[in-house]
Amino acid sequence: MRKICIRFITTLVDQIRHRLPYNTTVLQEKSVLSIENALCVVKEPLIPLMEAMAVPTETIEKIKNQWSKNTLLNWKQISPTQSFWCEVHSYKDACGENLFAELPRFAMSMLMLQYSSAEVESTFSQLNIVESKPWNKLKPETTNAILVVRSGLKRHQKRCFEYELPAAVVSAIWTSATYVQPSYLSGL
Repeated sequence: MRKICIRFITTLVDQIRHRLPYNTTVLQEKSVLSIENALCVVKEPLIPLMEAMAVPTETIEKIKNQWSKNTLLNWKQISPTQSFWCEVHSYKDACGENLFAELPRFAMSMLMLQYSSAEVESTFSQLNIVESKPWNKLKPETTNAILVVRSGLKRHQKRCFEYELPAAVVSAIWTSATYVQPSYLSGL
């Protein structure tokens, strides 16, 4: 029993490592952009994060200067991070210039990084179950229908072989009523 548990945990760790992005330092360094750190007088530098994201040198200098000056202003939106960076992005001085153009753009791009999502992987694995080689050539309507049927069965806590079709659907099988064009396609 112990060997089975150890093997299970080892396999689990391998699977988690496989699903994690190859560059987890970016994910770890991203916390530097938190509101608490951004509003501190003495704060962690952004340079390691910018270098990891391959930001050009001239932009690094601009962001570094803006990063040190953003504590000089009294910001109103300090609760959600996105609202804070949107306020910093929309700030204009007396001349109408945005003193913080690059910093919030960089921060928002870091907040919107694409991550491997378990939800997305689950959706693709549901589509992979379709035993058809050209599954990636399916029309969006067919793909949507597959996902709707699967989620409906899951919602009703049934499997496909347990689901009983309504009598009207069963009687329409092998008749011309099955092949009637849907109303949303009638204008095409």
